[in-house]
Amino acid sequence: QDTLRQQLTLDLPIGVKATPAKVHVVVPVVQYVEKVFDQIVVQVTDQPRNHRLVVFPYAVRVTCLVDFTSYREITSDMFSATVSYHDINEAESTNGHYLPIRIAYNGPQHVVTNVVAHPTRAEYVIE
Repeated sequence: QDTLRQQLTLDLPIGVKATPAKVHVVVPVVQYVEKVFDQIVVQVTDQPRNHRLVVFPYAVRVTCLVDFTSYREITSDMFSATVSYHDINEAESTNGHYLPIRIAYNGPQHVVTNVVAHPTRAEYVIE
């Protein structure tokens, strides 16, 4: 619930000496808050030139947990939603005409966690 600060004695093997013999350890506790981004457009990857893949829904809602101190820095353009044309064969054999939606985050590391798309899959039509 709160940042832990401890001074610890090093546990060294017999015959080994270290200077200093104690170290100061800080384990910070970070508060996370939920952030929601609406209308992240779903892009199609690996699409051949002679086919057009249309996906429904056109855009998804992305929710994530964000480090409270970085809340204002995280923007929707740091996220991308994609479906892959290469997943069609597997999709048709397992769950009909639905492709998994993949979310990528391209922002500061260790600031965002638990990124989820709503919905998690997209229906498609090949034109």
